[in-house]
Amino acid sequence: MKTTTRRSEAPNLMELARKFPDDASARAYLESIRWPNGPVCPHCGTVNHAGKIAENPAKKIRAGLWQCLNRDCYKTFTVTIGTVFEASKVGLSNWLIAWYLMCASKKGIAALELQRLLGIGSYRTAWFMCMRIRESLKRSGGDGGGMLVGDVEADATFIGGKSRNADRYKSKTAVLSMVERDGAVRSVVVGSETRATVTPVLAAHVSPTATLLTDGAHAYKTPGASFAAHLSVNHGKGIYVKGRAHTGTADAFHGLIKRAVFGTWHQVSPKYLHRYMAEMDFRFTRRNTKDGSILRHGLENLGGKRLKFNDLKAVG
Repeated sequence: MKTTTRRSEAPNLMELARKFPDDASARAYLESIRWPNGPVCPHCGTVNHAGKIAENPAKKIRAGLWQCLNRDCYKTFTVTIGTVFEASKVGLSNWLIAWYLMCASKKGIAALELQRLLGIGSYRTAWFMCMRIRESLKRSGGDGGGMLVGDVEADATFIGGKSRNADRYKSKTAVLSMVERDGAVRSVVVGSETRATVTPVLAAHVSPTATLLTDGAHAYKTPGASFAAHLSVNHGKGIYVKGRAHTGTADAFHGLIKRAVFGTWHQVSPKYLHRYMAEMDFRFTRRNTKDGSILRHGLENLGGKRLKFNDLKAVG
């Protein structure tokens, strides 16, 4: 999928803070994005057939509550049910600002920085917010979810560890990135860059009609035969560009990843690495899109089972 620059459909950070000073205004904005055709019942799927229930703190009726008018349902719901915002004690206005900061920061934002900027009570809460946002970005992908097409660069980078000797890669985790020229990027944690690890990943994400562009690593020679063409350059011999063949886009993306790890996050556990890569993929895929539109696109893909803290600790 090729990305294009569009007119921003959401405010920048300063406008966001002014336009949504409280949870009521933030909720109305979120409803307009998630429910462009009227409220959608998450229980039965009925569209635009629900009644708004007035907030009443005395009766413990919370703000933003709707009741489905489908006679077979009649259940209540809010716009946050089934999203990463569900059951969160953090206000929606703070959630929108956090979402914007993560979508607009080229090298990400640290949970500690988010805690300081938003006045969040604890680091654990800020860290969990970041993880919940990454979970949503992982689901939406930002690229439509189809196979990568056209000229697709494939290259691995190694994250973690500080060894500088001959066995330096043994303490690191390999991440294989597949990048469409001027288009989407997908990153998959593969552990190591071998034929056995890269072959199934390439087959799952890159169309057989694509031209695969790699460096001279042996891991790509056999799987490369499965595509319309496989062009490579031998970095070991100092060759980095040969006609269409180069991995410059993937290298640029990996440079952003390294700067994010060392300069922003400082340390990323292999257990959570796939979530951080989902965040990087989302932003880089939409690198030619204005920040406000990136924010809106992420919010349009909020649906799905919410991430719970205990589940996150258990499986990453």
